[in-house]
Amino acid sequence: MLDEVLTLLLVRMNSVKTIDTSCHIEPLPLKTTEKDLLLDKRYRKGLASDYVPDQGERELGLRALKNPTDGTYNCMRLRLGKTVLHIKDYYKKTNIGAIVLTYMGDTREEKLSFGVTAYKLSAAGTVCILENGVIAASYCDMRLERALSLTWYAGNDSHLAAYPYPTTPVEVRKLLTQLADRFEIPTDTKAFKALPDLVMLATEVCRTLH
Repeated sequence: MLDEVLTLLLVRMNSVKTIDTSCHIEPLPLKTTEKDLLLDKRYRKGLASDYVPDQGERELGLRALKNPTDGTYNCMRLRLGKTVLHIKDYYKKTNIGAIVLTYMGDTREEKLSFGVTAYKLSAAGTVCILENGVIAASYCDMRLERALSLTWYAGNDSHLAAYPYPTTPVEVRKLLTQLADRFEIPTDTKAFKALPDLVMLATEVCRTLH
């Protein structure tokens, strides 16, 4: 499914460019999503015994993005790629794969140790499309080290996430803003404002496949 998701996302994007270097992201956005999903007993924490982290993951604590690609959507600069979440479906031995879609407007790339390239974010707006059809959005204020996450499920799969797939960006924005207010997270960044459109992009693609 993830290959199909990636293909459909790229069709909807402009100025697509494949990244020919290693690509890593800071772990907080994905950890926030994982923590949210682990509230549901359907998921459990941990890495499969046969998972081999690369040097950026092992030595620097980053998360690797496979097949990283840049592009634009609605004039927003985005990066997407595949990753492996550090959680499993309770009934499976393998970790859950996901497509990561990140708003890149508030980012800067850094060359780190071991030849690793990572992008640093002051505010991270990230959407994950899990292989089970769940869509997860996280927003992280890196300066305050505060974060929030919301999840949506397809069809009747209410056991996998918190909300059914959204129908409008307004619906997504309302949920995100309510949660941000609760945790006293500022919402005046471009990354936060981009999230509703990114969630709806992911939703449109997933609906095509379900």
